[in-house]
Amino acid sequence: MSTWVGVEIDGLNVEAYQNHHSNWFFKQSDRVREGCSPDEHGRLPHNAFIGFRASAATIRRRMSPAGFDLDACEQHFNENLPILVEAAKFNFRHFRDETGDFSPVSLRLTDAYRMFNDAVKDTSLQDWLDVLPEALKVSKSIKHSFSQTANWRNVSTIPLVNAMLSDIPFYTEYSHTDLFNFPCNQPIYFQIAWLANCPDDAVCELNIAPLIHSGWEEDFQDLDEIQQHETQPHIFSRLSIEETQLLSATQPENLSLQRMCYASIITAMEAYLGDILRREIFSRPAV
Repeated sequence: MSTWVGVEIDGLNVEAYQNHHSNWFFKQSDRVREGCSPDEHGRLPHNAFIGFRASAATIRRRMSPAGFDLDACEQHFNENLPILVEAAKFNFRHFRDETGDFSPVSLRLTDAYRMFNDAVKDTSLQDWLDVLPEALKVSKSIKHSFSQTANWRNVSTIPLVNAMLSDIPFYTEYSHTDLFNFPCNQPIYFQIAWLANCPDDAVCELNIAPLIHSGWEEDFQDLDEIQQHETQPHIFSRLSIEETQLLSATQPENLSLQRMCYASIITAMEAYLGDILRREIFSRPAV
């Protein structure tokens, strides 16, 4: 079964991964492990968070040296908006020419592309940035469903917001839009635009706990050990020795039992040293 996780910026999912994850612009220092006390079956609770978390200001600072800033977003927007407009015009002409008789269905489709084209054709990046928060607010009251046909939504007094929230598919080999029909062929540019609207302390996060629960990814074991102030090999060894001590105390005069307990303690210590050595060797190529 497939498991999906995604990067969220201020509560909006902007990038999704199936059965794996990418670190995006997160770093190892952004790793977080919260609410991960396992249940009686050793499973993670549903509210567990194992992943990455950073502020919007931090992510913006990391994007900029890679060439992903608002200037780059504006240049990409200006290059892709005319392509998007032409694609809308092509679909408008296609449905108009192919049907001929202008049936109610064809009229609805052509009207959707025409109204979309009219709403976006003379816009600037700043126009989109200004109404993105309104589009997000309105979108929460809309019942969304997957649609492969054009569907114009008249849900706002702002035509551009309606264009952002309408279903406007383009039947081409590559993408013309991202979330909210933003003109771009790479999701990173919408992410830049959305970050520009977020306060510096807005939360950017990626929770990979579902991937860990499904067996696709490994847990952040080192964070778990830091939180518990104890390594996993030490936990197993300590519990084994404590159980042996309890058994030994039941019959202190039984020499055979004491010899068995002594051997068990030696075995627990050997297992602990073996686990530690194995982990150091496999995690550090130089060793």
